[in-house]
Amino acid sequence: MIAKTWIRKLLSILPQRRCVAVFRADGPPQDVSLAGEPCSDPSVWQEASAHDPHLRLVAQVAPHRWARGDRAWCFFEQGELVHVAWTRHDDVLDLTYELGPGSCWRLPPASTVIYDCYTLAQARGRGVYPRALRWLRRLRPGPCWIYCACDNVASQRGIERAGFMPVAVLRRWYGAKRFWGHRPEWQSGESTHEEFPHP
Repeated sequence: MIAKTWIRKLLSILPQRRCVAVFRADGPPQDVSLAGEPCSDPSVWQEASAHDPHLRLVAQVAPHRWARGDRAWCFFEQGELVHVAWTRHDDVLDLTYELGPGSCWRLPPASTVIYDCYTLAQARGRGVYPRALRWLRRLRPGPCWIYCACDNVASQRGIERAGFMPVAVLRRWYGAKRFWGHRPEWQSGESTHEEFPHP
């Protein structure tokens, strides 16, 4: 028992890497086959959340997101809710949840950040995710951003199918109850660190 306790303590102070891949798309896409509807009331997905832990969690944090100006979007096919996504429109990429305190970056003006996209279980395997992302790209004229964990290969595949290009990999180390080591790795292309600066 004592040995297990010490092992847990040692593991807790060893640095662990957290990694987020950032993608960008410019301009509205041409092929849009799924449309979203603005949602300002979690009762819209109340029936689905009864059997879905993720939607129950989203319903709890939704009031905070709406209060800061974020918008929720619901996507339906034949009257059935198939996808829920959120967008942020204050030109800030906030990765505090993923990478810890201080992980916020300013984006170019009129940027849209897409986050917390979720396809319901019964709709998976039908290409709902990339189709929803293509529609969300049409919301504002400026660049559109989205991110996911580096090890989430399925999400990255859907993001790229929606026309997004990888622009950065952000890594941070966590250990001993603290974060350190922001290390952006910028891909070749037009995106530069200057247009995605830390505030």
